[in-house]
Amino acid sequence: MATTRKPYDLLVWLGLALTAVFISRCSPIDWQVASYFHGNEAGGFPLRNNAFWLMAHSLTRGLSAVMWLALLAFTVHQYSVKQTTAFYAGRFILLTSLWALAINGLLKTHSVHSCPWSLAAFGGHSAFFRLLDPEPIDAGSGGCFPSGHAAVGFMWWPVVYACALWRPRLTRHAGVAVAVFGALCGAIQIVRGAHFVSHVVMTAAVTGACTSLAFHMYLRMRAEQPPAIPSLLT
Repeated sequence: MATTRKPYDLLVWLGLALTAVFISRCSPIDWQVASYFHGNEAGGFPLRNNAFWLMAHSLTRGLSAVMWLALLAFTVHQYSVKQTTAFYAGRFILLTSLWALAINGLLKTHSVHSCPWSLAAFGGHSAFFRLLDPEPIDAGSGGCFPSGHAAVGFMWWPVVYACALWRPRLTRHAGVAVAVFGALCGAIQIVRGAHFVSHVVMTAAVTGACTSLAFHMYLRMRAEQPPAIPSLLT
């Protein structure tokens, strides 16, 4: 990935997005998983306001925020001590993670799909419909696709790309760490009834695609920069 400017990795994120669509349209996974955590409760998802899962939601969101702020402080320090490689890597991660988070949030805000806990089948009042289906009259308030909280974990895909460019030996470890963290954040909300599995998978795809676009734009900009001319006045 670091040795080519061809964005072939975008195919991975496209494939993941298509997987999310497949899960929603052609698979019972969304419904089966949501039904499992809903159980036979008449009042909705029993773990929605469970203290443990509420704490897990807050802790993962807080952890991601603390990591971002710590990286910001580290990056500023690296700039002050003229450590250009660490500064460039930190800057890329900081800006790209915000970009990925913002795009995912924008899609979620304008989504017409409601959360599982809002659906009539699970104690709410909104109609269920699959991805790419026409919007029904009683679709509800929407604003639930893709997953917002999963993006708290998957926003760190830029770390993987930064490792591929500046620390290749750490790329695989970074990829596993981000995937696990993102899946954990998504699972917390699935358990509570806030999202379907397809919502979480699409979040991984959206944030990954945003990261890929930013990465290849950065490589192109770097390649177009004229080489530095050493000073003759030493």
